[in-house]
Amino acid sequence: MLRQMIQAELFERFLGRRFSGAKRFSIEGGESLIPGLCELLENASDHGVEVVQMGMAHRGRLNVLANVLQRPLRSIISQFQPYLPDEPDYPNNSDDVRYHLGTSSTLEMRNGKRLEVNLAANPSHLEAVNSVVLGQARACQTQLGDNGSRVMPILIHGDASMFQGSVREALGFSSLEDFRTGGTIHVIINNQIGFTTLPKNADSAVYCTSPIFHVNADDPEAVAKVMKIAVEFRQTYQCDVTIDLVCYRRHGHNEQDSPEITAPVMYHFINKHPTVIKLYSQKLVGEGALTPKGYAKMCTTFEDHLLSEYHHSREIHSGWDNPGDTSWKTEWYAESKSSKPSPSDDLLKACQLSDKQIYDRSTGVDKNFLEQVGAQLFRIPQGFSAHRKVEAIMNNRLRAVETGARVDWATAEMLALGCLLVEGVDVRLSGQDCERGTFNQRHAVLYDQFEALSGRNSSYTPLHNIDVEGIRSTLQMTGLEKAPRGRFDVVNSPLSEEGVLGFEYGYSLQTPMGLTIWEAQFGDFANGAQTMIDTFITSGEQKWQRQSGIVLNLPHGFEGQGPEHSSARIERFLQLVNEDSDDFTAHEDVNAANTRTNVQVVIPSTPAQYFHALRRQISSSYRKPLIMFTPKSLLHHRPCNSDLADFTLGTSFQRVLPPHPDDQVTMVNDDEVSTSTILPSFLVSYGFVAVSRFAS
Repeated sequence: MLRQMIQAELFERFLGRRFSGAKRFSIEGGESLIPGLCELLENASDHGVEVVQMGMAHRGRLNVLANVLQRPLRSIISQFQPYLPDEPDYPNNSDDVRYHLGTSSTLEMRNGKRLEVNLAANPSHLEAVNSVVLGQARACQTQLGDNGSRVMPILIHGDASMFQGSVREALGFSSLEDFRTGGTIHVIINNQIGFTTLPKNADSAVYCTSPIFHVNADDPEAVAKVMKIAVEFRQTYQCDVTIDLVCYRRHGHNEQDSPEITAPVMYHFINKHPTVIKLYSQKLVGEGALTPKGYAKMCTTFEDHLLSEYHHSREIHSGWDNPGDTSWKTEWYAESKSSKPSPSDDLLKACQLSDKQIYDRSTGVDKNFLEQVGAQLFRIPQGFSAHRKVEAIMNNRLRAVETGARVDWATAEMLALGCLLVEGVDVRLSGQDCERGTFNQRHAVLYDQFEALSGRNSSYTPLHNIDVEGIRSTLQMTGLEKAPRGRFDVVNSPLSEEGVLGFEYGYSLQTPMGLTIWEAQFGDFANGAQTMIDTFITSGEQKWQRQSGIVLNLPHGFEGQGPEHSSARIERFLQLVNEDSDDFTAHEDVNAANTRTNVQVVIPSTPAQYFHALRRQISSSYRKPLIMFTPKSLLHHRPCNSDLADFTLGTSFQRVLPPHPDDQVTMVNDDEVSTSTILPSFLVSYGFVAVSRFAS
């Protein structure tokens, strides 16, 4: 513990001397966080934890990277260089400030076991990373078949930022069946000030959390003891536990601030207060456990190591090379094989095709495959009493598949998801009311009306009941014999946008071979998650080299429901796109250009287009977030349908759909009659078609 305390303090002191003009957001005043976290991880490993997903803001992050996660010091110090070259093979990397970067470490524990610790990259938006970490933890637990005992999330907060609404949203996940992670350990660096704001102006409560373990950061042994108790509590009761590390901040918000300007009384005492390592070393000397000469030697040894690493840092050519983390590389699909069997040899081969082959590759499926999946999805089991309206909907869907005509939006969606499940792809669909669908269109879960009369809530989920092995055998789908069936989760999320979208984004990072969909109740409500969209989804790859294939379904349409239920703000998302995929030189293909963009923005006008857009997320050789503007009234608009032939082999997503020869509008002027070509999309296209057909 003494060695850890020495390293924590001297590391900050070294950076302060060598880079006096640089921000580092030091942990000085709360150095006991370092031995405390080390003890927490040791005890977690003792209690069977194999993977830790961790999130924290900037305060103390560099120290945690160096002295807890054992990040090479030269790599951290290199981040203070005024210029950093691009990552190899990743010229679009825009990088981020040093105290935002994440890492993955495999630590050798004192019990002889190994512990994987992943620290998530995060933006400057305090506490925004919380739900992302919880989503990663839940996905990791799902992959390992864990009930929460093998994967543990740890969130490190600031005392002032605990007032953020995102903290409350993350806490709200703790007992929800589809979001819980077996308990999160929360550690609060309570330095009793937020930038320049004192506690009396930052929170109405006496304490920043409740219930909690309060511990004095000037007593590192007490900190270690509390960390041990917290792990035992979490592993025993599978619920959240909070540690309030009561400390102080020795400098200003950053090292260039003068905190005495706004908090003179506090800093009068802080400037006279001895450091925790001085207090602790004096205690050990007084107990006879340490000699002054031995203490001085430990300090000199580590200072020499810091100086050596400083000189070696100039030799590092890449700013943040992390051999243990290849999740951002285009070869992510090969990396994912170790954690979960490939969903399909066919899909894996697709990822290994050339860029042009990938883009040209059909996302259509065999007609018999569609018919087999549809027959199982849309037949209600005998003896199950679905609502009469739902029964009629399911009968219409079955008829559409059998006749090959008039496949509506929800039918296309169910066919897309069903086929993916048979191919071994996991699917997670999350959002408010998404089991039924906001507009009464989906019905992914059916409820027995007869059982309800007896007070029993009996349900049936068609996508859980597909005979995957039977379909594979009947259609002789080679390459899928050893692939497990895909897992389907449909989740009615809590009434939250930011927290839930962050959770699903984190889930998608951990499951690149799966399809993760977040659906807003109305597209307008996505602005409640603007932080997640701006700082993670549209910029995470360029800042931190983290590819995500998350899909955002945003219902859109100006249909008389007022200003809060009409627009998903298409213009905002288009402004967030970093490149026009049509703007590429003649020798490049579309796919090569798409790999450089940060997100895909799609407005599908037909059910078949929606079907192909979903399947393309899995068959592509890369992962990009898909922002999809979905319909409202078109969900029940009879002309909005596709033939089953539009889903079959040889078909794919089309950026522009050719018009029907009869669907042209004749514009009549006083002087002449001319035929104009109009390129409408989405709801507007159906209006133009109706007008043109009426005119003809």
